[in-house]
Amino acid sequence: MRNSRRQTIASLLFAALSVPGFADDTELYRGQITTATDMPNILFVLDRSSSMGNTVSGPEAPVLGGTRRFDHLRDALLLLLPELNNVNVGFMTFSAWFDDAFGPEEPIQYNIPLRFPITHIDTLLDDVPEQPGTWADGTTVRDYLYDMIANLNHFQATPMVPAILEAGMYYSGGNLLYGDNRKNNAANRVAHPGAYTGGTVLRDAGCTDDDLGAIACQTERITGTPVYNQPTIDPCMPNYIVFLTDGEATFTDLYTQNAIKTYAGITNCEGTEAEECGVDMVRALYEKDLAPELPGFQNVITHTIAFALESQTGRDYMQQWANAGGGNFYRADSALELVTVFQQIIGSITTESTSFAAPSLSMNAFNRLDYENKVYFALFKPEPTASWDGNVKKYNICEDDDACGVVGKILDANANPAMNSENKIKNGCGTEACEEPYVALDFWNPTPAERDGSHVHKGGTGGVLLQSVQASPINRKIYTDINGTLMELITANSATLRAELGVSTDAEAETLINWIRGYQDGDPNAGVREWLLDDSLHGSPAALTIGEDASNNPITKIFMTTNEGAIRMLNGETGAEEWMFIPKEMLSIQQTLMENPTTTNRTYGIDGNISFIVHDDNKDEAINPTDGDTVKLFVGMRRGGRNIYALDVTPDTSPRLLWTIKGGTGEFEKLGQTWSMPKPTKVRFGGVSKTVLLFGGGYEPDTQDSPDTYSSVNAYSNAIYMVDPDDGTRLWWASKTGSGADLELTAMDYSIPSDLTLMDSTGDGLTDRLYVGDTGGQVWRIDLDTGIGGRLASLGGTEVSDKRRFFYPPQVVKLRDSTYTPESYSDYDLVLIGSGHRPNPLGTAIQDRLYALRDRAIKGLIDSDGDGNAEMDSPVALPNYQFFTLSHDYLYDATANLIQDGDTAQKTAALESLQGTYGWYIELDRLGEKNLSAPLVVLGVAYFTTFVPVANTECVASQGSGWIYALDILTGAAVNPNYDETNGEQIEKSDRRKKIGDGIPSKVVPITIGHKIVLLTGIGGGIYSDNVSIWGNAGSGSERILYWIKE
Repeated sequence: MRNSRRQTIASLLFAALSVPGFADDTELYRGQITTATDMPNILFVLDRSSSMGNTVSGPEAPVLGGTRRFDHLRDALLLLLPELNNVNVGFMTFSAWFDDAFGPEEPIQYNIPLRFPITHIDTLLDDVPEQPGTWADGTTVRDYLYDMIANLNHFQATPMVPAILEAGMYYSGGNLLYGDNRKNNAANRVAHPGAYTGGTVLRDAGCTDDDLGAIACQTERITGTPVYNQPTIDPCMPNYIVFLTDGEATFTDLYTQNAIKTYAGITNCEGTEAEECGVDMVRALYEKDLAPELPGFQNVITHTIAFALESQTGRDYMQQWANAGGGNFYRADSALELVTVFQQIIGSITTESTSFAAPSLSMNAFNRLDYENKVYFALFKPEPTASWDGNVKKYNICEDDDACGVVGKILDANANPAMNSENKIKNGCGTEACEEPYVALDFWNPTPAERDGSHVHKGGTGGVLLQSVQASPINRKIYTDINGTLMELITANSATLRAELGVSTDAEAETLINWIRGYQDGDPNAGVREWLLDDSLHGSPAALTIGEDASNNPITKIFMTTNEGAIRMLNGETGAEEWMFIPKEMLSIQQTLMENPTTTNRTYGIDGNISFIVHDDNKDEAINPTDGDTVKLFVGMRRGGRNIYALDVTPDTSPRLLWTIKGGTGEFEKLGQTWSMPKPTKVRFGGVSKTVLLFGGGYEPDTQDSPDTYSSVNAYSNAIYMVDPDDGTRLWWASKTGSGADLELTAMDYSIPSDLTLMDSTGDGLTDRLYVGDTGGQVWRIDLDTGIGGRLASLGGTEVSDKRRFFYPPQVVKLRDSTYTPESYSDYDLVLIGSGHRPNPLGTAIQDRLYALRDRAIKGLIDSDGDGNAEMDSPVALPNYQFFTLSHDYLYDATANLIQDGDTAQKTAALESLQGTYGWYIELDRLGEKNLSAPLVVLGVAYFTTFVPVANTECVASQGSGWIYALDILTGAAVNPNYDETNGEQIEKSDRRKKIGDGIPSKVVPITIGHKIVLLTGIGGGIYSDNVSIWGNAGSGSERILYWIKE
C-alpha cells in the first residue's frame, strides 16, 4: 500500500537540508527524517483512578459509548489512533490505593505499569520484543493498542508524582519501580516484558499470556531488580510525555521524593504533600540530557491535560508541570474536546501549518478601489513527501474601532480576534499561558462546533470539499483539456486520458482518475481520501467580486492554484469548490501524487499568481455570460514548469482553455519557469491602444538555484515578453544582444523571475514604461513607447557578499523633492527595491540591501545610435551626464541613519551626501537577512518585509523570523516611533523595523477602510495587521493587489 496521502500527526520534524542540484525556499521545512528511528517518541501517561469513573455530562462517548470519564478518554484515544503516523508511541497508566496487607512498612500500593514500550506505531507485532499473547499475521502495534485501550479500566487514587518518576525512569533507562506487582487485582498489570531486563516474572497457575485479565493473574509480579530498556534516543528524535489526569495529586511517599531529589541533583523540592517534588521531576526531565554521549541535547518535553478537572488547585498544578517541562497545558471535558487537545499536542510536536503567500482581498471587478472586508488566507502543511496538503480560510477585517476593537484587526466567524499575539491564527494556548484556550473559527468551516484554528486539515475550503465529496463524490466537476476539447475527468474517459496520465492500461487510468476524484487509493469501495486539497505554496488566492445577488450581497468567486496541478474556482460565500481544471500537462504528475513517496524533492504543479481580464459588455456591473460578459484568467506555473495558461472562467459556465504558451518552444524558446505573473495592461501598439499581457522571462533553476553560479549567463529566462491575451501570440519581446529580440539589450544576461512594475508616466491611461530587477543584481527600465531600454542600476558584484539578486518587483513613485535633492533635479521617479535570494532563504553569505533609486530620466530614455540601448547603459558612466547606470558609488549609504540619529555635524554631512547622490540604500545588518517580497509605498512611507534565518541544528530547522520596515522614502529614516517598542516617542534607527512573526513574510497588502489605511502581511501561519497614520512627508503610491483590467 502506498504512503498515506495525509500524514497528519507527527509527520515530520524538519531539519536543515542541502541537496546537490536542488534548492528552493522549502529548505526552511525540509528534513532528513524518513525512518522510524527518526520519528518522535511520545509516552502517554494516563490516570486510571476511581474518579475516572465519574459521569461526564452531555452525550455518550462517541465510539464504544458510556458516560464515564474513562469512557470518554478511551474513545478519544481510539479516535486518535487512526490519525497517528510516523510516530513512536508508548502507554503507561497509574493508580494507587492504601492497603497494609503487604506489611505496615508499605501501606501505599502503586500500580504504574508501562503497558506498552515506545515503539513505531506501524511496527508488526511479530517484531515487538517479548510481546505476550497470540495474534493474527499482519497485526500491527496500532491494532494492538486499539484493543488494549478499548479494555482499559479505572481503579482508586491519583499518584501523579510517583507516575512522573516512573516515566522518567523509563526514559532514562533506570530501575523499574512501581510497575512490578499487580497487588492482588486482576485489572492491574505489570510492565510489558519487552520493556526491561533483569527480574523474573512469577504467576500462579492458570495465568497465561492470552488471558492476562484472568483472576489467576492478580498475583503476577516481577521479582529481582528489573531495569528499564531505555527507548531509542537519537539526536534527531525528540521525546515527549503527554500526562493526563482528572484529579488533584494524591499519594506519594518519602522513597519517591528522595528518588526524585537524587535524579534531579537537588536537596529540596517544590510543593507540599502529594504534590511535592512533581514539578522538580518534570523540570529535571526537561533540563537533563538523556544521552550525553550523543551530539545535541536529548531531553523530555512534558505536555499536561486536565480532563474534567474541576479543581483550580489541580489545574494550576498541571500548568506548573507544563511550564517546568517545556510543554503546554490543556483542558478538556469530553471525548471530542479531548480529541482536539490530543491533535493540538501532536500537531505542536510536528511543524506548524504555515504560509508564504500574501493574504488576499476581494476586489470588485468594476472598481479596483472597492473591497469587501474579507480576507482569504492560504495555509500549507510541510511533509517529507512529494505532496503537501493545503487549505484556504476566510476571515473578516474589523471596520469599526467601537464595534470590534481596532480597525484592521482580523476577526473569525464568531467576531473574535483570529490572530494571537504572535500574529498566528489562534490555535489554543500554544506558547501562551491561558486558562481558556481559544481556537479561531474560519467562515467556511462546515462543522463550526469543531473550531479549526490554524489546522490545515480542519475547516476552510478543504473541509468543505472533504464533506462534499464524502456526501457525493460523483457530483464533483473536474475537467481537463485534450487537443482543445474540454473533457470531464471521469472513468468513462479512461481510454482517452491514459496516455496523458502516463499509465499503461485503461484499468490503471481508471484507478488514477478515481483517486483524483477523491477515492482512497483510487478504489470507490475504499472510501474517500483523508484530504483532497494540495498546497498553494506561493500563489495567493485571487478573489473577484462579480456582481450582487437579489439581496444586494456581493457575489464573489475565489480562484486558486495548487501543486496538484490544478486551478479551482470556489464559491466565496460557502467555500465550496465549483470546479477544478487540470491542464493535460499536469495529468502526468498525478501518479506520483497518488503514490506520494517520501522524498526531499517535492512535486510542483501550478504555483503561480493569477491575473484577470474582465469584460462587462453592457456595463451593468454584473458578469452574466448571456450578456456576452467574460472573465479571462492567466497564470504561470512557477517551479511546476514553463507554461502560461489562459482560461475563460466566466462564472456559471464550465472553464475553457483559451491557449497555452509553452516555454522552451517556438516564439517562447527563452521563456523559463514561469514565475513572473502575466500582467494585463493597455499599451500603444501599432499606433492604437491595445490590451496586452506583459511578463518576465522567468527562472532558470540550473544556474540560479545555487549561490555558486551567480555570474553564469543564462541560456534562457533572460527576457521580457508582450503577448496578445486573445490568442497567446508574441507581440514583442526583449532579450540580450544576438537573441533576435525586438529589443536587444547588451547586458540582459540573467533570469527575470520577478513580476514587472508597469507605469503610465504621462497619465493617458496607457502603460509606457516598465521596471524590473534580475538575478544578476541589475534593475532594468524599458520605455515601451520608444522601444529603448537600459539598466537603471547594477548592484551586484563578484565577491561572495555582493552576489545580490532581485526576485520581486520594485515600487515606483513620482516625486518632487527639493529638500534632499538639488532643486534643479527635484523631479524624479523613485524606484524602491530589495535584494534577496529566494531559493536560498537560509543563506548567510550575501549582504543584501534595500534600495531607493532616483530615476531622473522622467521625459524618456535617450538612444543616440538607435540600437535600443539607452545612453544611461553606456559602458562608461559619465558623472556629469544626468542619466547613467547607477552603482553603489552613486548612492548614499543610509545604514547608520545619521540623517536622523547623528549629532548636528553628522546630520549636516549626511544631508549634503544624500543631496549629491542618486538615491540611498540600507544594509540589512542581521546575518542572512534578505528581502523576499515586493515593497509598498503608502503616504510617503516605504514598507519592506525581510526574513532573518536562524542557525539550524543538525536535526531541527527553524522557520526564522519575519520583519517589517517602515522607512521615509526620501531618506530611509524611521517614521514610526513605536516600532522598536522600547523608547517611547523617540524616533531612531531601531524604529525602522519590527518583528512580526516566524517564517518568510509576504508582501504588504493595503486596504482602505473609512479614513484609515490598513496593512496586511502574511507571516508564518497568520496575518499581521496594522493601521497606517500619516507618518511620512512626501510622495504617494499604491500597489495593485489583484492584477486585472476592465475592458
